[in-house]
Amino acid sequence: MRRDVPAWDTLLGSLRSALNPTSLHDGCALVDLRQDAEKIICEFAISERGEFDLLIAADGIGSFIRRRVLPSIEPEYAGYFGYRGLVPESFLIREQLDLIRDCFVLYAYPRSHSLNGTRPGQ
Repeated sequence: MRRDVPAWDTLLGSLRSALNPTSLHDGCALVDLRQDAEKIICEFAISERGEFDLLIAADGIGSFIRRRVLPSIEPEYAGYFGYRGLVPESFLIREQLDLIRDCFVLYAYPRSHSLNGTRPGQ
């Protein structure tokens, strides 16, 4: 069975383009949140407060937001793990570099996946 998996940067770019840039808080630690009848009120570590209609939790496996909103849900092992590693481009021959230059390839296979690519313009 094939499942299409979007690249993270494609998904993030789509979300960003649909949002008001002033409502994005990259790199700001969220330390408290609450919801009233109209808004979600967020308190950030940098002494900033924001009121929002929608909160998108993209804070990873140790998600503060998930623990706060769904305290009974714990992450659990999905039955696979990923290896991540980098190979210096100098280790590759020209044909290999030409094949993957300016590309990002995600290959999904049962219980695993592989990521391949180079940085654009390198």
